[in-house]
Amino acid sequence: MSLDIQSQKLAIETVPLGHWRNAVRLANSGGRPLTVACFGDSNTELASYVSTFKLLLQAHYGDAGFGYHTMGKRIEPLPGAPKISRHGVWTDVDIADDPALPLPAKPWFSADGLWVTTTDPKAQMTIELVTNSSIRLHFQKGPNLGSFEISSDRASGQPEVVDTQADTWSYATVTVIGRSANIRTIAGQVTLFGIDIIRNPELRGGGITHQMGNAWGMAHHFATIETAAYQSFFTTVKPDLLTVMLGTNDMCNGWYPDEFRNELDRLLLKFRLTAPQASILVMSCASCPFDRLQQAKDFDLQAAEAARQANAGFLSIHDLLQTNWPHGSANGMLDDGGLHHTPVGGAAIALEMFKTLGFDLYDKTHAPVRTRSPDVAPRGTTAALHLPREGWPQRPDRHLH
Repeated sequence: MSLDIQSQKLAIETVPLGHWRNAVRLANSGGRPLTVACFGDSNTELASYVSTFKLLLQAHYGDAGFGYHTMGKRIEPLPGAPKISRHGVWTDVDIADDPALPLPAKPWFSADGLWVTTTDPKAQMTIELVTNSSIRLHFQKGPNLGSFEISSDRASGQPEVVDTQADTWSYATVTVIGRSANIRTIAGQVTLFGIDIIRNPELRGGGITHQMGNAWGMAHHFATIETAAYQSFFTTVKPDLLTVMLGTNDMCNGWYPDEFRNELDRLLLKFRLTAPQASILVMSCASCPFDRLQQAKDFDLQAAEAARQANAGFLSIHDLLQTNWPHGSANGMLDDGGLHHTPVGGAAIALEMFKTLGFDLYDKTHAPVRTRSPDVAPRGTTAALHLPREGWPQRPDRHLH
C-alpha cells in the first residue's frame, strides 16, 4: 500500500512541518499552548528522548501539564507522573504484549494500545497529583458496557455518574478539577484508557507533550488502532505536532522493510485523516540488536520515503546515533545491545528534533516564560526593593575580618 495523500481531499500542509512553524509563531506570543504527541515503542515509553524534549519545550513556554498517562501498565515510572493506585480486580490489556499471546479482541480504541478493564463492583482507582490540575479521563463506550462514578477532592456534592453504555463502540472523556480523583462504584464492565493532565486550565500559553509509547509496539499495532480512536484523541488534545518512531521491534520480529513500510503508510494516512492541522515528524529507529546493519539501513530508507510521501518531516536516528550499535554503546548513546537509547542518547535525539523542527533553542522569541517581568528592576538598581533599609529585620552587629 502506498500513501496517496493527493487523492485525499484534506486541508493538510503542502510544506513539511508548516503547521508546526505556524503554531510556534502563535506560541511565541503566549497566546496558546504548544502541544506535541509522541508515538512509538519502548524508546518512546521510557524516560528518554520524550522526557528531555518535554523539559526543553516547557523551559521555553511554561509547564502546561504532564500530558497523557496510560491507566495500563508501564515499564517504568516517568518523572512527574501522577500516582495511580488500584484497588480490587483490574485487568491490563496491551496490543503489543508477548507475541506468543493472542491479541486482544478488536476494536482497539486506546490511542497508545494500553488500557485496563474491570467488572469488579468493588474496584477503585485513585489518581494523585502534586498541584491542582484539570484531570481528563479517557474511556471506552460501547455495547454491554456499564458505568462508574468519578469525583475529585475539590468537587462538592455527589460524584458524577458516567454511563459508558452505547449502541456502537466509541471513545469519550470526562473532566474533573483538583489534586486527586477517585473512580469507584463500578456497575457492569468498565474500560479506562488513560488520563491527560493540564496543570493550569486557565493558562493561555505553555508547552505540553503527550507520551504515547508502547513497549514492543510495531507499526502494524498502531496502524490497526481504530481511526475513530485517533479522531477522538486528537480532537481532545489538539496537537500541533505528531512524532512517530517505530521500526526496532518490526526488525526484531522478522518483518521485512516493505512490510514495515506498508504499515507505516497506513498509520500516517490515519494521522493525516484525523489530525489534518498537525505536522508530522517521522523518526527512523537507531538500530536493532545483533548488529543487523543492513536491515537497519533499509528500514531507515523506508521511513524516509514514507515521510516524503506523507509531506512529513524526517529525522534519521539511524544516522544520528550511528548504524554500528557497538559504537553507539561505547559512546554512551545506546544500551541493551543497541535496543534502547540511554538518557544521553535520548538527550541527543531531543536536541536534534528541535533542530529538525527549525527551532533555535537560543532564540529568546521562543521563551516567553523567560522574558523579564515588567515589575522586575534592571540589574544594578535597587528599585525592586520595596522596603526601606530600616524596614528589614535587625541583625546583630558583625565584625568583618
